[in-house]
Amino acid sequence: MRDKIAFCVLFLLYNVSLFSQICQVSDLDLSGGYRNDTYKTVNTTRADSDTLQVDTIHVNNVSIWQVGVNGRIMNPGFQDSFLRNFFLTGFAYWGWSGGSGGLHEHVVSFTGAGELTGKAALKKATTYDFQLGLGYLFDWCEWGFGLSAGYAYDKQIVATKSGEISFPEGTPFVVAPLYGTGYQTVTKWRGPWLGVCLEYNQCAWRVDVEYDFHFANYFANHTIPDNFLARLQGVASNTHSSRAYGNVLSLNGEYRFYGGWKTGAAFVFQYWKANHGHLTSGDFALDGVPATTKVLSSAKWITYGFTLDVGYTF
Repeated sequence: MRDKIAFCVLFLLYNVSLFSQICQVSDLDLSGGYRNDTYKTVNTTRADSDTLQVDTIHVNNVSIWQVGVNGRIMNPGFQDSFLRNFFLTGFAYWGWSGGSGGLHEHVVSFTGAGELTGKAALKKATTYDFQLGLGYLFDWCEWGFGLSAGYAYDKQIVATKSGEISFPEGTPFVVAPLYGTGYQTVTKWRGPWLGVCLEYNQCAWRVDVEYDFHFANYFANHTIPDNFLARLQGVASNTHSSRAYGNVLSLNGEYRFYGGWKTGAAFVFQYWKANHGHLTSGDFALDGVPATTKVLSSAKWITYGFTLDVGYTF
């Protein structure tokens, strides 16, 4: 260990360019970890200027285990060229929930007719997350500042099991499967992103903080069981918004062993939101007045979690 530190210090004093080239290396990691997701969407149905129905779907506190790969590929072969600091970055993750944790809540407010509330436990949750980008790292000694851009795709699927419906004015509960089995919510967020990162890099270890801003398109599909009481609580719907965005903040650290192997950990927080989108759904009428306008008022996805990584540098 002393020999490796002395080696890095020597090149820092006599050849900054070569020091950066040795310590700024490519890496590829196998990753696994935990995250917690919360999702909420509000849909509104109107006739002219009057609101007829407001649907609020809230999927709360979903525990997800995820595995995947991530990496950054540098260009150390261009020793005396600015091209050596270009890099390719990306990741791919798959997540699942065994049904523990999480609550699916669907609240429907009817103008002048009260409110229905349905609550159900989650049967399963599945997530898919992909990101690919190109960036450039400005480095001086052990410090680095990176700019990057690329494309990202994130998808969440949640399905329910047991649940119950509460009717207005204290009407007794109706137990699942009248509410629970068959409810499914699928959400997608995809589009380009811009990122910045700041890192401190030694030959044996590296820490960095990264922020990405996403210009997203939002898509969602909400499926309702085909039974009478569930249909009272709304209809199946598809929503889309091109006015969506995401904020992703991550803190990463890694330690490099002899022979190129390394281990690391990361904490990630994400906040995504969509506004004023387009909604398509089945027919709805209240007191004989047909609905003429259906909109996505808002959608929000918040997630936080951590991963442990094992990888190789080259």
